Order: sequence, then structure tokens, then C-alpha cells
Amino acid sequence: MAAIGCSDPAAALVRDLESPEVSVRSAAARRLGETPIAEERVVKALAARLRDDEAEVRRLAAYAIGRTGGDVASAQNELKSALDDRSVPVRLTAAYAMVSKFPADDAPVAVLAKAAREGDPRAIVALGQLGPVARASVADLRIALGNRSTLVRVKAIETLN
Repeated sequence: MAAIGCSDPAAALVRDLESPEVSVRSAAARRLGETPIAEERVVKALAARLRDDEAEVRRLAAYAIGRTGGDVASAQNELKSALDDRSVPVRLTAAYAMVSKFPADDAPVAVLAKAAREGDPRAIVALGQLGPVARASVADLRIALGNRSTLVRVKAIETLN
């Protein structure tokens, strides 16, 4: 685990992302999501964790990439690949990161549209953030209008407007 007071916390966290221990990799990715470090070496290390054997490490890596304040273009292809992950939370987190970092890219639309159809209000909001790129999801948003949840219906109305 990254040492407190370390002169190069990014190096320590990148090293922790390579640990054989799942808990250490998860903690490093979580820490990078909480206090993003906008450095290329960090982005590349997080992108590599999108292929981790553990779903929680992959999800936390996608979350951290989405929160990083710097240029994450080097992670775009890995995030797109994560949209097809076998884990739903990983797919959704990668989709949210794509919306945050690459709003002109329509790659996350299918994942978000499915989640919107299933009543996920956060996915509905994310589709709205994509704007015209998400036109293909209008039918899914209309389905969300019939959801039992008032929050889901309100978010669908706001997004369609």
C-alpha cells in the first residue's frame, strides 16, 4: 500500500495497481478516484487495470479515469472495451467515464440506453449529457417514462426535453 508521506505518491499508487493482492489494487484505484492525479503514467496504469481479473478493480479503475482531471485520451480504447465487460457495474462505470471524458463519442450510448430502459436514473442523466450523440436512445427514454419510479420518470422527461 502507498506509504503515507511518500515523496512521489503517484509512483507508489501505480506500483500498488500492479500488486498481486486484489485488496491493494482495489485500494490504489479507489484512492486515485478520490484524489485524481493527472499524470500520463497514472492514466496508463489505470487503463491497464481495466483488464484486471477482478471486476471491482476494473470498476474502480474506470471510475478513477472518469475523475482524472488531465488528458485521458490514452485510456479511450480501454474504456470502450470495458463497455463490453461481463460485469454490469464495470460497463456502467466505463460508460459514465466515457460521457465525462469523451462526450462526443457515441460508444457508451447502447450501455446507457439499456440501463435507462431498466430504470437507472443516472444512466438517463448521462444520456442527456451526451445530447445529440444519444439520439438513438430516444425510444429507450420513452420506455423509462412508464417506469414505476417517479425519479426515473422525471429524469426521462428532463432528458427528452
